[in-house]
Amino acid sequence: MAKTFKKQPSEIIDYMGDMIEYFEELDSDFISSTTDIVATVLPAGLTLGSTVLVNGGFDGFKQWVSGGTDGVTYIVTFVITTNVGRVEETEIKVKVKEEN
Repeated sequence: MAKTFKKQPSEIIDYMGDMIEYFEELDSDFISSTTDIVATVLPAGLTLGSTVLVNGGFDGFKQWVSGGTDGVTYIVTFVITTNVGRVEETEIKVKVKEEN
């Protein structure tokens, strides 16, 4: 089940792609570069900013997210390739809601 994040259109938030449990049983496996993370957004309109590796890629990554249209829920899919060639796919939902 995809984790849901809420944000207002003007906010910039960061999503922690926590991969600690995924890598826990895998000897010497990690994300070696931010280029090993491919993210797509549906529908268009949400902006993905910089991606940062956490603990050198051993714990996962952090993705910055901004923009979006009030009332729209976006699905962000991350496809992560590890240094030994494993491929993991994970999704989040970003619900944009203007708070008054």
